[in-house]
Amino acid sequence: DDMYRRLEPISLELESRGLKHLSSEDAGLRSLAGSEQIGALRVFASAFEPVSFGERSSTQHTNQLTPLTGFVDAVRPDPSIRYEVEHAAVIVAQSPRSHSPEVDDARALLERFFSSTGASVPEVEARMDSSPRLAEMRGRAGQLSQLATIGNQAIKYLQQGNAPADWKRASLDTIATAKKPGALVRFHFLDPLTTLVSATQ
Repeated sequence: DDMYRRLEPISLELESRGLKHLSSEDAGLRSLAGSEQIGALRVFASAFEPVSFGERSSTQHTNQLTPLTGFVDAVRPDPSIRYEVEHAAVIVAQSPRSHSPEVDDARALLERFFSSTGASVPEVEARMDSSPRLAEMRGRAGQLSQLATIGNQAIKYLQQGNAPADWKRASLDTIATAKKPGALVRFHFLDPLTTLVSATQ
């Protein structure tokens, strides 16, 4: 926990000294969208991170001539929201029906994340029609919509104390499918989502 607390100010300091690891994400997304209006695309991208270097190399056979212009090149490895979602999921899964300030804050963070990323999908899919480089994410977009719905359902069922029959099994199957490689990116929140779904009764 303390490492991530310290990383944020250090990351900002590094950028002030000339690194572009933060601003390059928006630049890459603007290039993909062909527009400065990337609000929905930025939210959409917050659900992903690149696959490992080894996985990318074996899949894409990268070399010094590989263009770094795809969606995978725009998203950030280990984004801060990954830790925040993971931390919040543990808190909610441990005390799903509590209304302590800590649990309420964690629940609100998860609801914002799942609702906003799910809501971003239609606008991003519309942009794919005019952006071939973004279109490779069409399959991932459909999966994100499903996963976001599962996330919100899990939070609701945890509060209620019960979930519909077979919902947990079907949701875990959807998560397992989403773990398979696709477009050189992965959903960074699948483990905390599994934690939430598994905690439902």
